[in-house]
Amino acid sequence: MAIITFAQVKGGSGKTTTAMCTVAELVARGETVAALDLDPNRPLGEFFQRVPELRQIEVAVPSSEKRVSVLVRELAQRNDNVVIDLMGAATNDTQVAMALADLIVVPSQMSGTDLKCGVETWRQADEAAEISKRNIARGVLIVRTSAGAVRPRVEAFLREQYIRVGAHVLATPFGDRAVWKEMTYSAHIPHLHDRGSNASANFIAVFDEMMALMRSAAPEASAACWIRPLCPLAPRAPNLKHRIFPRRRVNLATYHRRRLPMTLGLRQRNNWRRTPRFSRA
Repeated sequence: MAIITFAQVKGGSGKTTTAMCTVAELVARGETVAALDLDPNRPLGEFFQRVPELRQIEVAVPSSEKRVSVLVRELAQRNDNVVIDLMGAATNDTQVAMALADLIVVPSQMSGTDLKCGVETWRQADEAAEISKRNIARGVLIVRTSAGAVRPRVEAFLREQYIRVGAHVLATPFGDRAVWKEMTYSAHIPHLHDRGSNASANFIAVFDEMMALMRSAAPEASAACWIRPLCPLAPRAPNLKHRIFPRRRVNLATYHRRRLPMTLGLRQRNNWRRTPRFSRA
């Protein structure tokens, strides 16, 4: 059981496309999966309805009555996996979704803006892991790279910059192919309808690396189990302190002597003692 979150504070970086492909790959492998769509345009539900194999996918959207944590808990109880597609902004919902994740994937295109926003997203993922006190697997996925065998120089530069800030970059990039751009129009998903194609082999390699990263970084229980409702608390034991250690009898003269105001002088304190209690101010 896994919760996979695709996060990037910059819009148009490939989060939604990668989330769609991940859901399709989980379905192709026979696992149940649900999706949480935080994108303001709500593209996941519309796309899944156009693909016959994905029409049964449950897509949840946050509302004022049900926030992200509640939706993730409910989806995890009914499905083996939950895929979360975040909006291209830094909000409270994105921070909560990253804190609940077992795997955080930061898609990044080969541009200076994507690099800057990707580093910021990585730091937010570090904060989410620190706040949740869990070892959350996280990695940067280079997307829309050249489909050829020769990798451009800018890709090597981006990998070096991410590694400098302590980010883990997936070895397999998500190649730029026309089939991924036409997927939302044609409803043809390569690794779901044609697993022998080069595009299918590319994403299957990306998916396998993401799953290996999650298994190696999260040996403890899944976050889906971590956010389940807690067991009812046992009734508290009676307080036996006074029964075991009875209260001591208090010497009233000593008790009132300790309560003398320390701001008074010695003569005033002696007079204060001699004065009957009912006549003191």
